[in-house]
Amino acid sequence: MGKALANDSDSLSTINGNMMDLLIDQEREWLMAREKVIALQSRMLFWYGDNSNILWVLSQLISYAIGTMLLMFLSRLFDWDLTLWHYVAVFIIQTAAFVIAYTSRGRLAQRLERRIAQSDQRREQSLDRLYTLATDSILRDIHAHTPLTLLDIESRYQYRLQLASLQLILQKEVEQGRLLLNHQDFTVHLPPEFAEYELHQYAGQMIYKSML
Repeated sequence: MGKALANDSDSLSTINGNMMDLLIDQEREWLMAREKVIALQSRMLFWYGDNSNILWVLSQLISYAIGTMLLMFLSRLFDWDLTLWHYVAVFIIQTAAFVIAYTSRGRLAQRLERRIAQSDQRREQSLDRLYTLATDSILRDIHAHTPLTLLDIESRYQYRLQLASLQLILQKEVEQGRLLLNHQDFTVHLPPEFAEYELHQYAGQMIYKSML
């Protein structure tokens, strides 16, 4: 386990207040960039994944139902005298739009892949800036007080930084040989980043020790 902390405010007093604010702002930027990547990847999986054909058909059937109900509502609202041919015309237009979109799936998927790649690059750049700020602030303090668990580190800065970003910052130090993480104590392989609730169950077991 990590060292006991007598007073969390003492650790914050060693960090420049403006630097801590910059770190928090940069973390917020990284979190937003990560959420955008996750949203785009989810969209890719939904519309262009293995089961996407079924989803495309289901979405089209739903659009037929919505279009029909909308026409019925408008006809009553504006007292339109719609015939069966009006509904057939709308059905044909919807079907034509679906066929065009469906046959363009490859091009649409490539466009989405480019957006994902660009967003992921911005996420990495945001993380690099976050790590640079951490190098000039909290990492010096962490190295001076290890061994610490990830939960200790989160508590040390009064929970102003999230576990997910702290774990990635520390992982960069591990990869550079500046920190040692007790990998042997884990029964599962930790992915490069966690959602906050998933990481929390491991954070108390993740012990970091400075190699400086």
